[in-house]
Amino acid sequence: MIKKATAFITKRIGILLSGRFFKDKRAQKNIPYFVFLYTLIILYISLGYFAEGLVKKISKQKIELKEKRAAYISVKSELMELTKQSNLAKQLENLGSSVVESTIPPKKIKIDS
Repeated sequence: MIKKATAFITKRIGILLSGRFFKDKRAQKNIPYFVFLYTLIILYISLGYFAEGLVKKISKQKIELKEKRAAYISVKSELMELTKQSNLAKQLENLGSSVVESTIPPKKIKIDS
């Protein structure tokens, strides 16, 4: 029983590999279907590779976004520290500038129209 099954499979594979399969009228009638299946298989494989590439690209961009967000926060905090009124007064004092902090509060100007 097993020998018959093995012989049958071997015979079918031999027919397929030798090319005699394509001489059969039924096989010739189904060639467009086989071409369609082959095209679908190639398309499926290529879409898989494309999706894998997109996943890698998205992962890389997420990491880059986290790095840029961290850099933005650190630069923003440095800027806030440097532009404090007390730090600006110290910097002007160290430069020997004649600019002095005003002790008189600002006045509101009203224009009657």
